[in-house]
Amino acid sequence: MSATVVSIDIEPGGIDQPVGFIGLAEVDAAGVGAVQLHRFMRPDIGYSWDDWCAAQRVEAWKVWMARKSDQVEPPLHGAFTPDELAELVDMSESFMPEHTRARPPSLREVWSTLEPRLREGYTAAYGARFDRAQLRRLLDLAAIQQPNLRWLDGMEAIRHLTPQEWGVPGTDTDLELSIEAFTAGGNTLDAQVVRYGLVDPTTASRRWSLHVGLGVGNKATSFDAAEDARLNAVIFSRVIAEHGSIEAAIKALGLHVKSHNKVTSQRGGQE
Repeated sequence: MSATVVSIDIEPGGIDQPVGFIGLAEVDAAGVGAVQLHRFMRPDIGYSWDDWCAAQRVEAWKVWMARKSDQVEPPLHGAFTPDELAELVDMSESFMPEHTRARPPSLREVWSTLEPRLREGYTAAYGARFDRAQLRRLLDLAAIQQPNLRWLDGMEAIRHLTPQEWGVPGTDTDLELSIEAFTAGGNTLDAQVVRYGLVDPTTASRRWSLHVGLGVGNKATSFDAAEDARLNAVIFSRVIAEHGSIEAAIKALGLHVKSHNKVTSQRGGQE
């Protein structure tokens, strides 16, 4: 039985942002499974959750008062149709400003449910070096034992796919503008999934418009983690579909499988 791949994206938060996010999406021969978003309280935050929420409410009020007279922040959900909302990952939760929500669980609580799933197969991230380093740091801060994970990088895997030719040049201006906007992003995840035909540019443009259209103060940091995990999962779903299993893909493409706790790796196999 082929091993599974769990796509992960980590938004670690920071000193001024006590909430971190972990997006997950499982991948197997059947395709991409359900996308999950996990919030956690950073383990190195010294101030209280209530104090931080109070400060955020003050900052939100200042931003609102500083708006231009003709600038109106759209309603949190009212600007979108039910079908549009259904396209977005965990929409009912993901776009709520953090200071309006309950205190998130500790990293230890969240990690206890995630580690068994990650340990069973391969853990994949786009630009995995960053996510691997962030996870190691967060676990160290929480005094949690480092796991024995096998990491794959979507940035390496996607280069083995064939770029997509979209449409006929000069026949669809909107499509061409969408392509230009996304592929100008270089090696970013959004740009690459469009360039390699994993997401069509019109859909990508629409989802991005929904994402950024939430207005001042509603940047969906949490949604970023879930969406990036999903897009990276789409990469590995295509790779697995072309080779039959992740093990066959690793061998055929010479993908690096990196240890969680080591900087060295072996191409086309495990360490």
